[in-house]
Amino acid sequence: MIWLTFTAIQGFRIERFFRHPPKMLPLAIVLCSTAIGYLCASFFIGFINAVSQLPGLLR
Repeated sequence: MIWLTFTAIQGFRIERFFRHPPKMLPLAIVLCSTAIGYLCASFFIGFINAVSQLPGLLR
């Protein structure tokens, strides 16, 4: 998920919104993609766990 969000954020080409891009912009992209990727992965793991426990709750 982190790699997927990293490539998605790079696809936005954020550098073109700045006249002079900050030196720390690549680091900010990496940190944002790590945070978003972690949150997405946690959501999907929680969702899969909830769905897998659903048949036991219906009995």
